[in-house]
Amino acid sequence: MRMMAALLLFLILAQSTACAQNANTDIAGQLPGWWKHQANYGPAVAGSLTLDGRYSQWRAAIAGFDVAVSRKADAVQFVLPAKQGEFSGRLRPDGSAIEGFWMQPPGVTLGSGYATPVTLRSVSDKVWVGEVRPLPDRVTFYLNITRGGDGALAGFIRNPEFNFGLRRPFRIEVSDDHVSFINATRAGDVLRGRFDAGSGRLSMVFQGLGTFDFSRRDIESTPGIAPGPASPSLPRWVPPPIGDGWATAAPEDVGMRADVLQNLDDHVRRQLPVAVTTPYLHAILIARKGRLVFEEYFHGYDRDQVHDTRSASKTLTSILLGIAQQRHGGFDVDTPVLRLFDQYADLQHLDARKQRMTVGNLLTMTSGLACDDNDDGSPGNEDVMQSQSTQADWHRYALDLEMKRDPGGRQVVYCSAGINLLGGIVARRSGMPMYEFFQRYLAGPLQIDRYHMNLMPGGQGYAGGGIYLRPRDALKLGQLYLAGGRWNGKRIVDAAWVDASTRKHAQFDDAHGYGYAWHLYEVSVGERSYRYYAAGGNGGQFIIVVPELELVVMIAAGNYGDFKTWYPLQNLVATHVIPAIAETENQRRSSEN
Repeated sequence: MRMMAALLLFLILAQSTACAQNANTDIAGQLPGWWKHQANYGPAVAGSLTLDGRYSQWRAAIAGFDVAVSRKADAVQFVLPAKQGEFSGRLRPDGSAIEGFWMQPPGVTLGSGYATPVTLRSVSDKVWVGEVRPLPDRVTFYLNITRGGDGALAGFIRNPEFNFGLRRPFRIEVSDDHVSFINATRAGDVLRGRFDAGSGRLSMVFQGLGTFDFSRRDIESTPGIAPGPASPSLPRWVPPPIGDGWATAAPEDVGMRADVLQNLDDHVRRQLPVAVTTPYLHAILIARKGRLVFEEYFHGYDRDQVHDTRSASKTLTSILLGIAQQRHGGFDVDTPVLRLFDQYADLQHLDARKQRMTVGNLLTMTSGLACDDNDDGSPGNEDVMQSQSTQADWHRYALDLEMKRDPGGRQVVYCSAGINLLGGIVARRSGMPMYEFFQRYLAGPLQIDRYHMNLMPGGQGYAGGGIYLRPRDALKLGQLYLAGGRWNGKRIVDAAWVDASTRKHAQFDDAHGYGYAWHLYEVSVGERSYRYYAAGGNGGQFIIVVPELELVVMIAAGNYGDFKTWYPLQNLVATHVIPAIAETENQRRSSEN
């Protein structure tokens, strides 16, 4: 009997084990493929904004709120309860509109507040209406799961907004309905999840963010997964004129070969996301001889979508500084920085070297401050500055840093906090917030009507990088400098400032120079060498100007934090863009001979 009982128990256990193995196999068989999750966190306040001035107490209405408006001369302002948003603007003298900015607070995925331009137009006597379109606070994850030849499951995550999946290739294990995502490169990094066979949903727990539910997707119906479908047959490129100041043309009209540009488009679209480090291009735009000839978007992006320019907007700060010097004066590149921040008379780490630090030193990242973004232990490191809570005034924080070395010299030490001080100079010399200065003297003249400028804790514009721009608008910054400071014939920046900004004042190394927040390079294509200058930002944001070829290129990408992947993206100019011109020029010279 005991033997029979033992045999029966063995058969039961064996059957249970087989059922469990079959269940695991069934679940594992349903996991391979693409999955998507998108979480939208707001902001809650957006949409139509009405300002009613018909009575002694003006009122503002938006998203269910109805609040009082304060007025002083032509200035109008209101703040929503719990600081869920605020508006500050000015009434035009003729009463036709109120021009101002919507300030959205920090969110779940957005670490700072943002200023967005808003125009309220008169719809009747003393009533103005406009649209508030704040920066979306959302996160998107694409999860890819594959089965190897040995039957093992593996996967990776792609995140277009912040590249959260960086360096997280997974080994995937299944036990009953539990799914473990084990980082193959970092011990102890495990994400837990479950698969619900009934709903077909796969959940994953992200520490600090909660549980995300993924649904199955396919490449064809989900634009964000792959670069995009193959392009139609030539001829194909004449970007549409949309009233934003860009003249457009076919490539041949400006001496470029459309078939070579077709190769560029095909090259990008062939790069399917087979690994976590696959280039994650979002846009490529090309202008030559002042006309936009190539405008392509990938991975679900389009021309109306703003893009995080990261440190490429350090160059924008340099442009604004040049305009401020031209319009308001009172300083030049040789002016000692502390003289322009005399409100900080009680700095702690004040010495003779800091007294000698100039505006030019900040522009060329040779300030000597203990500020190195490439050193996680540096007190002036951008992440250290932004994550500390002791000093909310980041201008004071930067000026209070110790001096690490003498100011000046030729060696660049990357310092975002120093560039941010330049924004403080712009605001102080002009007497207006940096976002207002940007709107009045650069965005307005360049016909840029949509952007989001990130803010410091005190509400001032942050000048160290991170403004959101549409790619067509970012490209204008390069065209502005190619044209010597003019946009469509109108002078915006002094020509002398443009020339000085794009000359070498310091260097990262022998092949990588630095001007006034412009990166300087030379590139060889065939037997020719071309000088170019560029604005560059984390993830693959480039505004590239090749003066000799009258060429401007804008590249936007999402490989944030992955320097080895994003930095080489600028090589597309040498491998695919310049050849479209070089071959045309070679053909022209051959025909002339």
